[in-house]
Amino acid sequence: MGRRQVAAPPVRTSQLATDISWEVGMDPRDVRLVLEQLAAQTTRHLAKGRRVHLDNLGTFTATEMNRPKSTGNIKLKRKVAPRRSMRVSFKQARRLKEELKCPTKKTKA
Repeated sequence: MGRRQVAAPPVRTSQLATDISWEVGMDPRDVRLVLEQLAAQTTRHLAKGRRVHLDNLGTFTATEMNRPKSTGNIKLKRKVAPRRSMRVSFKQARRLKEELKCPTKKTKA
């Protein structure tokens, strides 16, 4: 059985900021600044090779991937330096996984 992706529009940063501000009683602009800093600091730590764990959400990990530059059909006499790129993976926390589980269907006996 293949994976099924839920077809729903993405929740944007501004919507998250509004929702969180409503829950905690802060100004939405302040919450948005916190979310922007969360993204910036997460990026900074991942770029340094660190894992970033957010309680009840999960862990982000960045791994370096070396890929040769695309040369097409052109044969070069010299070696081409590989391009560096980072791949980010995410492992969900147990609590998130449990919250997202679909209820099991009851079968007739």
